[in-house]
Amino acid sequence: MEHPSDLLIAGVSFTKEPARKINVSVSDDDSEQEIKDRKTKGSINMFLYLKDVLFELRARLKLEGYKEGLLYAVKKAFSKIFYLNKYIIFCKNLDELIPSDIRVNDIFFELLNPKHLKLIERDFGPLTRKRFQKRIQTGRTGHICQLNNKIIYHGWIEYETNPMVQLKPYEASLFDVYTVKEFRNRGIQTAMLIKRLEAMKSKGIRRAFCSIAFDNIPSQKVVADKLGFKSMGAVWRGKIIGKSFLYPKKYSME
Repeated sequence: MEHPSDLLIAGVSFTKEPARKINVSVSDDDSEQEIKDRKTKGSINMFLYLKDVLFELRARLKLEGYKEGLLYAVKKAFSKIFYLNKYIIFCKNLDELIPSDIRVNDIFFELLNPKHLKLIERDFGPLTRKRFQKRIQTGRTGHICQLNNKIIYHGWIEYETNPMVQLKPYEASLFDVYTVKEFRNRGIQTAMLIKRLEAMKSKGIRRAFCSIAFDNIPSQKVVADKLGFKSMGAVWRGKIIGKSFLYPKKYSME
């Protein structure tokens, strides 16, 4: 009698081996505990993030005032889902003369380093502190100005990559320049930009870029009228549900 596990196909006999039984021991208690731990961890992380958001908002309200602070919070909240803005790309050849007659007295200009992060958190909030800490760890260069132990200005230099400009080895980009509201219109941004351009030139950089939001007319006037930057065109930068895009493409000097 033919064994039920034998198959005859086109005169060829195939033997079907009995299926092996594999015992896998899974503890229901362990799996439930893992799920519970993940939920707990997620809840804690969300709580900590919301706490940081509230502290950041409080700092912004103090720095910018009620209207501007709330506007900043709304923009930040929506930027996680959708963001779109137009930027003007400016460029300056550092072989040209850098203005040297614009100075601000009693302002201490220094390189931003990890020891400043506590001050950054105190004056700007924990989310800014985390962002700056990550930049320092990835090799970006930041500068700050202090007055009476208060940070009133910060600005960054990118020597390798920039989201809107394709940098060459002898090029660098200025980004994230900010002056505290009560210290604006005093020439601080202009003086500090000059110091940072001089720092870039001392490192062998021959061309500097910066990208400024199309509606930020005061900053555009500073770089164009006072520092000799030239407008090179515009790009649109955006984000949709976590996916970033740039139109038309990264700017590059041929």
